[in-house]
Amino acid sequence: MSLLPPEAHERLTRLLQALSSSDNNVRSQGEDELNNDWLQARPDVLLMGLVEQVEGATEPSTRSFAAVLVRRISSKTRKSPVKNEPTELFLSLLQPQQVAIRQKLLQCLGNEALPHVRNRVGDAVAEIARQYSEEGAYHLPFISHREHWPELLEVLFQASQSTDASQRENAFRIFATTPGIIGKQHEESVLGVFTKGFTDDDVTVRIAAMEAFASFFRSIGKKDQPRYYSLVSDILQILPPIKDAQDSDQLSRALVALIELAELAPKMFRHMFNSLVKFSVAVIQDKELEDVARQNALELMATFADFCAPMCKKDPEYANDMVTQCLSLMTDVGIDDDDAAVWNASDDPDPDDSDNNHVAGEQCMDRLANKLGGHVILPPTFNWLPRMMTSTHWRDRHAALMAISAISEGCHDLMEGELDKVLDLVIPALQDPHPRVRWAGCNALGQMSTDFAGTMQAKYHHVVVSNVLRVLESAEPRVQCHSAAALVNFCEEAEKETLEPYLDELLNRLLVLLRSPK
Repeated sequence: MSLLPPEAHERLTRLLQALSSSDNNVRSQGEDELNNDWLQARPDVLLMGLVEQVEGATEPSTRSFAAVLVRRISSKTRKSPVKNEPTELFLSLLQPQQVAIRQKLLQCLGNEALPHVRNRVGDAVAEIARQYSEEGAYHLPFISHREHWPELLEVLFQASQSTDASQRENAFRIFATTPGIIGKQHEESVLGVFTKGFTDDDVTVRIAAMEAFASFFRSIGKKDQPRYYSLVSDILQILPPIKDAQDSDQLSRALVALIELAELAPKMFRHMFNSLVKFSVAVIQDKELEDVARQNALELMATFADFCAPMCKKDPEYANDMVTQCLSLMTDVGIDDDDAAVWNASDDPDPDDSDNNHVAGEQCMDRLANKLGGHVILPPTFNWLPRMMTSTHWRDRHAALMAISAISEGCHDLMEGELDKVLDLVIPALQDPHPRVRWAGCNALGQMSTDFAGTMQAKYHHVVVSNVLRVLESAEPRVQCHSAAALVNFCEEAEKETLEPYLDELLNRLLVLLRSPK
């Protein structure tokens, strides 16, 4: 039953049509009407009318659009008519108006048959719940401490047990958006709801439950988190079937939820960490999965290094497997550009390829070195690097050199005493037949000149400068540019006396470059 007169709904119907029009002029007029005639003068009628459109409109697109507007308009800032203070629009309404809109919105949530429309309704519910649950709302002078949404939690608990999978999923989506609606007094109920969600027959519900739990876990205090550690086993059992189904999208969502949990309480995974390492490595090396899923598995493992390095150091397989997978990802470079023609012709010397596998591998190697240190990372790394440097595949040689660049800072103390051996690997790369390998060799020397500043300049100036100078004569502009950059890094940390013997040759070669047409 509508609480508004028919003429109000007729105006709102025309307004929604105008706001969704493809004609810019019509849409602009609709926006003016929304702001001037409705938002300013009758926000309560507007919200109730929109909710009734969600409830009764024939077209699903209209119901969905109306629900989106409810969410957006509810969160707009408005001066309270009771106290002359800015607050979110929904909370500025009188309590009877709030109650009526809430009740109607929950009816829409329960009655909407189409999942995608129901999701939009759920977003609107979550927005209003957020306003109530945030601490600041209870300090507004015109809102009683007891004025919240008492029936919402029970509605969501019931929805999470519905026979309709999309209803169950939507309940967890709302929990994920607004975890603050779950109070401490609901601990036992929450455990049961999440346990059932993690073992749901429908994979979308299981993933939604994971995301909701991660959000809820973040919202509670550190001292309360251990009460939920027992759920880890159920959570991790969600993952293998998704991988087996090669469902990269769902697997990515699950891994992102795990990353959030690993940041908050890495030790909750302590008893199952080795199994999680093995699973994550299996995901990283599975080339049938999409790159984003593989990279999220890598990020999960790197997150443990960031937040709980001792646990990673103690695991018998973590360091070796992670280094191996990072190096493997780093060879995933220059696909469909084997001769580097496209790479060398690029006008952008630093393209945005941050979502590429080889960049993810490099960044992870850097994090592992800084968090775990040389004692842990150097042995497995240098188990691979000599073999990679003698490989007939240029991508292996390139990856080895980029690995040296990535770990030199974090492994500084141990590597500094082994620079002779490291340079024996790097210097020959400056004469490599492939331009990207020469580029990577320059990159390694430039990074080492900074990370081992002083030692590199004092002990290895001849081997570095004399060899990098030759690279300035490369035919490829990008290689020339990077060799010059490596020299800059070296010279910035060098004493005047160290550089004097090389100045004439250095300046002559730089002049040649300056006169080059490229």
